[in-house]
Amino acid sequence: MNVGQLVGHGTIRMAVMGLEERRATAKELEQMKKLVAQSMEDGAFGLSSGLVYPPGYYSDTEELVELCKVAAPYGGIYTSHIRGERETIVQALREAIEIGERAGLPVGGIS
Repeated sequence: MNVGQLVGHGTIRMAVMGLEERRATAKELEQMKKLVAQSMEDGAFGLSSGLVYPPGYYSDTEELVELCKVAAPYGGIYTSHIRGERETIVQALREAIEIGERAGLPVGGIS
């Protein structure tokens, strides 16, 4: 069996911010980036997000881009349970694509 683990954006965010309903400060973002780097060094295959659930729901695109930029040099990927379906699917897919393009890593496993 082949298994590849992803570091969860929600797990990283909760470790630094709990369930705060706001954008991350610069200091908090730096702490999250360090945790992503450590996870990648420990063998994670990339970053996953659940943007319809707390705490991911409270994050913005910029936060995700910055965290994915950390995973990119390790050959990481970005996967996501995107922000919306049905009426908002196009915008949600655009956000996922934008994150991958700006961070320089592949996007896959969108649900």
